[in-house]
Amino acid sequence: MAAHYYYTPLPKNTIKIKDITPDAQNRSILDKLKQNEPSLSNLYISNGSSRGMHSYVPGEEEDVSWLGKFLGKNSYVKELVVKTSIDDTFYKGLSCNKSIQKIHILHIDLSDGQIFHVLDPFKQKHSKLNEIKLYNCTLGTEGALQLSVALGRFNTKSLKKITLSYNQIGEGQMNNVITAIGMQTELELLRLSGMNIGRNECMALSTMIRWGTTKLRQLSLRGNDIDDESVKSLVSAIGGSKLVRLSLSRNRFITSEGYKTLSNLLERPDSSLKFLFLRSNNIGDDGALVLAAALTNNSTLKTLSLKNSGITSKGWSLFSKILCDTSSVNNTYLSNHTLCNLGNDVGVPPNTDLSLRLNGSEHEGQAVVVKILQQYHQIKVQPFFEWEFKVLPLLVGWFTKASKRATAGPPDAFTCATFEDSIKRMKINAIYDFVRELPMLVGCSNMGRNVKRRSNRRLGSRMSTVSTFIDNSPGDNTICNCSCVIS
Repeated sequence: MAAHYYYTPLPKNTIKIKDITPDAQNRSILDKLKQNEPSLSNLYISNGSSRGMHSYVPGEEEDVSWLGKFLGKNSYVKELVVKTSIDDTFYKGLSCNKSIQKIHILHIDLSDGQIFHVLDPFKQKHSKLNEIKLYNCTLGTEGALQLSVALGRFNTKSLKKITLSYNQIGEGQMNNVITAIGMQTELELLRLSGMNIGRNECMALSTMIRWGTTKLRQLSLRGNDIDDESVKSLVSAIGGSKLVRLSLSRNRFITSEGYKTLSNLLERPDSSLKFLFLRSNNIGDDGALVLAAALTNNSTLKTLSLKNSGITSKGWSLFSKILCDTSSVNNTYLSNHTLCNLGNDVGVPPNTDLSLRLNGSEHEGQAVVVKILQQYHQIKVQPFFEWEFKVLPLLVGWFTKASKRATAGPPDAFTCATFEDSIKRMKINAIYDFVRELPMLVGCSNMGRNVKRRSNRRLGSRMSTVSTFIDNSPGDNTICNCSCVIS
């Protein structure tokens, strides 16, 4: 590693913290590390441009080997963030630490790969490390090669998160890094944003997903060189995985053909994908058509982020029908009640936004009930007459549940108590239509099909008798005094 500072070690038998650093905050941090104080759980080593409470800024005449020694013996520091080049003696001391769970290295030249050699004892003995992050670092060819070796030598089953984003890496080295990452069998999150990932790298990722780690749940490939062929490789592997979150944002080489491939993933009944990010891509209305159609029967995807993707009002309207098909009550019921986020784009129409907010309700079944109540003032029961008396208890039960679901949660624009009046009217009208059509089933021989509709008040009184009778009907399905039994 290209060190920024070089130090003259101080004699161990004469060392005092005030001799290590003249900086008051640095001395305070060293003292807390040495005394093993529980209050120091995060340590930031920076260049001083932005300094927080637990930020250590090395000076040119400081012996940072003592910082590493104290940190190596500390048992409370959980997170280490390094934002400046520092002497290798620091990392030698760090290798003895057994408490750190997160290591973030940012904006550093790692082109010689020396740091990965120095931390070899740490990689082989550490059992608590949960997350590694290298961000905007210079790795080059040698650094990338040594990183691959280091990842392959991690002797830990606790490593669950790896972020390698916006790093400068040697050409052709990314495949080796991906192969090494695949050896981490407990990995759940992988971020490879801005790493010039293209077809070859996506093939390596597909192999890793299919045969390597079996617990990957989140994958971010934001800002790369992914095209349609790359998408095919990824989808072929993701389809059989348990991936929940996928980001392909800012990959402008993906065309409508690639989105057709992605739609196949969304149409799979075994898909576990809940979050798909496609922001700032060239999607347009044609891509929106493909993606919207794929969501017709999808019941898992909650977020489809399409912000800044060239979609017009025509494209957004396609999602409106998927979210709430008003052609019939049955089609409204079969609409998508899972998707609740399209990325908050300014072009999303109000009715689409309302359906999304309904789908985001925390109360089970509320979305479909409120959509039906909003779109229909009366439910036609004629299509259900072939079921005869079986349908009436179902109708009464549905309206009872609808009343509870529509008014669940705090009052707002779409869960207000005013739905109660609407539900009562719809319930009365539905029972009236049923009894008028099939009067003999309820023992009302004097009620023919040509009976005029009464006012809601009078009808409510009459129909309450019918609904009470239905609610209290015996378990053997015997109907009133006609002794009719529904099979």
